[in-house]
Amino acid sequence: MNGFPILLVLGLVPLAGSVAVAVLPAGRDLLAKQLTLAFSLATLALTIGVWVAFDAGSSQRFQFATSYEWIRSFGTSFALGVDGIALVLIALVAVLVPAVVVASWDDADRRVDSMAVSTAGERATAAPRAAVTRTGASAAGTTVAGRPSTAVLDRPADDSDRDIVEAADEVLDEGPGPAGPRVPGTRRGQPKTFFALLLLLEVMMIWVFAATDVFLFYVFFEAMLVPMYFLIGSFGGPQRQYAAVKFFLYSLLGGLLMLAAVIGLYFATSERTFSFDKLVAGQIDPGLQKWLFLGFFVAFAIKAPLVPFHTWLPDAGAEAPVGGAALLVGVLDKAGTFGFIRYCLPLFPDASRYFAPLVLILAVAGILYASLLAMGQKDMKRSIAAHYVGPLIEEERHHHRRRRQQAWDAVLPVERVLRRVCRSRRGLPRRR
Repeated sequence: MNGFPILLVLGLVPLAGSVAVAVLPAGRDLLAKQLTLAFSLATLALTIGVWVAFDAGSSQRFQFATSYEWIRSFGTSFALGVDGIALVLIALVAVLVPAVVVASWDDADRRVDSMAVSTAGERATAAPRAAVTRTGASAAGTTVAGRPSTAVLDRPADDSDRDIVEAADEVLDEGPGPAGPRVPGTRRGQPKTFFALLLLLEVMMIWVFAATDVFLFYVFFEAMLVPMYFLIGSFGGPQRQYAAVKFFLYSLLGGLLMLAAVIGLYFATSERTFSFDKLVAGQIDPGLQKWLFLGFFVAFAIKAPLVPFHTWLPDAGAEAPVGGAALLVGVLDKAGTFGFIRYCLPLFPDASRYFAPLVLILAVAGILYASLLAMGQKDMKRSIAAHYVGPLIEEERHHHRRRRQQAWDAVLPVERVLRRVCRSRRGLPRRR
């Protein structure tokens, strides 16, 4: 494969599949699934070829290197290459995506009931449930507990919103439609949209691990956010809007800090380049390394996630569709850990040694806390998220809110702001 841009082709195949699925006419759901499976299997076959051709004993840092000039004035290029860890993660992507396609084969067919009332992820056992019927245009004016009913209710911010949670979640079942049984409280897009986003996400995941230009890595690291946001927000569970927005805001915060660090890295050496090899060979002042390290570290810690930047993922993992959740905890979170190993350690060796004790303490605390909380989960997806990504402080807050309110508000001010934003959007008064 010497000279052949196999890594470029490896990303272009699912990209072409995503476009082909997206432009299909409405109603061709079966063809959309078949095309998605075919393109994902073709990507898997190419990945197997790369794996077989990979030389583990090579002295080169990156194999199958491909580079095309992108922005000459900024010294950035569309550069791809793989080492051992990148190849393993790309293979993980190539194996998981066809499995997700098969697992989601019938999941995306559930028909919409946009007027259904959601339970916001919780079902009350003590309070009676009211039935909500749909009678033409009058269904849009249904109220629950004095508030307009919607297909999706935000996560209750505190106990004062429990009347919403205990509101009606039963709708008149009109029987299965042509696209399958109606699922109350869900608003799903077309199946072809789901599978097109799935292939687009595969492109981003492959190239984020294969990028050898720091700026290109940043672009794909942030671009992964877009298809996953729509997968959660359009095809997720009852709390999907809350989970998708929370996922977006946390990732956006990390991305902004990382962008500042990437720009600082560009000016930190005399090379004025984003090439990974040249940046590693350059000399960066140890004091400046610490600041640049923190910019990368926060972005990777949010994506990993690492305590205390982890609270977005239990909600995202629980509300995402099964296929999206598998990719979220199976691949996307690994991008953060990959970033620690690939970029933080080689680019900022002095800062890595300086911050190593803090990172180890946070990692060990997260492992122990996550294990304890995962044992008490009743939701399988949240339990899996706890095992994979860190402690579920959200559950701890739910059960011990009054006793630990001040402590958690000091540790997690970002989450308190998110709750206030959600309450303001619903027109509810702020908590005192």
